[in-house]
Amino acid sequence: MLLIQMNGKEFIAKILGGEKDLKGIILPAYYDLTDHEEYGTMQQYLKEHVDKRIDLSDSIMIGIVATGIYLPRVIARGTYLRGANLGKAYLGGAYLGRADLEEANLGGAYLGRADLEEANLGGAYLGKANLRGANLGKAYLGRADLEEADLEEAYLGKANLRGANLRGAYLGKAYLGGAYLEEAYLGKANLRGANLREANLIGVKNFETTINFEDATFNCAVMDPETKEIIIAARRATEETYVVE
Repeated sequence: MLLIQMNGKEFIAKILGGEKDLKGIILPAYYDLTDHEEYGTMQQYLKEHVDKRIDLSDSIMIGIVATGIYLPRVIARGTYLRGANLGKAYLGGAYLGRADLEEANLGGAYLGRADLEEANLGGAYLGKANLRGANLGKAYLGRADLEEADLEEAYLGKANLRGANLRGAYLGKAYLGGAYLEEAYLGKANLRGANLREANLIGVKNFETTINFEDATFNCAVMDPETKEIIIAARRATEETYVVE
């Protein structure tokens, strides 16, 4: 694919002009879109034209600053967004398969039902992000910060979460089958109904403070003896409570 150099002014002008096919563009590194005088106008346009699905696939937008940008259902397959600042962005239903979001800021962003399969989110900040029902299958989330993120019913099959921070994250009914969670921080994470079948939990930290893990699935999961004992003890206590009642 032939890549096209473009400055921020041209990028915003093309969106306001109704263009949807913006595949393979290169924006200046660390360009601050929010500093452009037409950023607010572009935001309003995007909210009024939600039917226009913009395609940014295979583009290069290193370190772009676009906090709060409204791009539901955007297509950004394989897009290079390393170090981007997309805090509080609205990206519901976005397609970001194989996108490179390493060290990106997605804190407080809305990514409900987004497709992030095989995306690189290593070291990314996703604190308090909404990822309900998102597809993160085989995604790389090593060292990612997901503190208090909402991952209800998210799909994380075979995702790599080694060393990730999941403190206070909500993982109700999330699928983590075969996921790698070695040395991940799970303090106060809610695992109600989560499926961790065949997951690797070696070295997980603060597991004793996780919430509602009694009804989570751990079939064939690999874990330290201490973690296993915590699960067994909690389930035994739950069964005894039912007997008393």
